[in-house]
Amino acid sequence: MSRSAVLACLGFLLLTSACAPREPPPAPRAKGKAVHTAHTAAVVRASVRLAPGKPGSVRQPAHYEQVPAPVVVEPAHEAAGAELPRSVPAAMNAIRRATTEAERRRAVTAFISNASFMANNPVSVGLLLETLKLAPEHDVVMAVQQVLGQAPDTAVPFMAALLYQDATTADERERLLGVIRHAQTPSAISMLSGLADASGGQYAQPLALAAVDTLGVIGSPAAVRDLTGRITTGDTQGQNVQPLVAALSRTVNPDAFDLLTAAARGEGSADAQVRLASLNALGNYPTVAARAALQQIIAQETDADLLAAAKKALKRASLDLPEDFAKP
Repeated sequence: MSRSAVLACLGFLLLTSACAPREPPPAPRAKGKAVHTAHTAAVVRASVRLAPGKPGSVRQPAHYEQVPAPVVVEPAHEAAGAELPRSVPAAMNAIRRATTEAERRRAVTAFISNASFMANNPVSVGLLLETLKLAPEHDVVMAVQQVLGQAPDTAVPFMAALLYQDATTADERERLLGVIRHAQTPSAISMLSGLADASGGQYAQPLALAAVDTLGVIGSPAAVRDLTGRITTGDTQGQNVQPLVAALSRTVNPDAFDLLTAAARGEGSADAQVRLASLNALGNYPTVAARAALQQIIAQETDADLLAAAKKALKRASLDLPEDFAKP
C-alpha cells in the first residue's frame, strides 16, 4: 500500500470516528464534576495547533484544529481503589508526583486502566503522542504506548506508524514502534496486515517486523492465517521469511491450536517453513493434546529438520525446558 493510500485511509477513519458529531456527555452527579481550567485549555490548544504555512499532515491532522478544548469529565469508575486520571496532563502529573514506587505503580496502572477513555479523544491522542516523544521516564513511555496501542479506533496505532516515517531519531522511532507492538486486539489485525503489506515483502524492516511480531502475539486464527499465507507466498517468491517464521513460532493463543496442528502436519500446505513455524508454536502449549499431536508427527516425519523441530517442541510442551526456553 502506498503512503498516499495509507494517508487517505487514515484520514477517512479519523473523520468517520474521532470527528463524528457527538452528543455532549451528561453531567455526572457525584464524581462527574466538570473541570475546565485555563491551563488545560492552553495545553490542549498548543498540542493541536498546526504549524504556520503548513497543510494538515498526519502529525497534526487538519480536522484536529476544529476540536475545541474539551470539558474534561471524570469517569465514574475506579481502578485499583484509586481515582482514574481525568486528562492526559492529570495522568502525567499523578505519575510524576508519586513519592514511592508503590504510588507510582498505582498511578501508572490507573492511567492504563483509563486507556479507552483517553484514546477515544482526538485531543488526548495528540497529547499522548507528544508525551510519547518527550517523556524521559521509561514507565511513562511504556504506559503511553499501551494506552495508544489499546485505542478502540485502530487509526491511532496507524497514525503512530505514519509518524514513524517522519521520525528523526532512533529513540523516537523505537517509541512509536512500541505503539504498534501494543496493538494486540483482534480488531488490529487488518491494520497490522496493511503495515506488513506496505513493506513489499521486506519483513525484516523495523515497522514490518513490529507488525508481523504483533500478529504472532495476537495469535488468533485470522492472525495465524495471515502469517502462514505470507510464509507460503514469500517462500515461493524467494523472500526472507525468517521474521514470519519467528513471529508464528511465538503464538500461544488457544483458539489457534487446531489450525497450528493441521499446519504442522502439512495439511493444506506442504511448505516446509509453515510446518516448521507451526511445530515451534505447538511447543508453546503444555497440554495433552499438543503432546499427542507432536508424538504422532515424530512417529511419521521423515524430514530431518522438521523431525528435530518436533522433538524440541515436544520437550517444551512437556515442560522439559532448556535454560533459554524462549528459543525454539
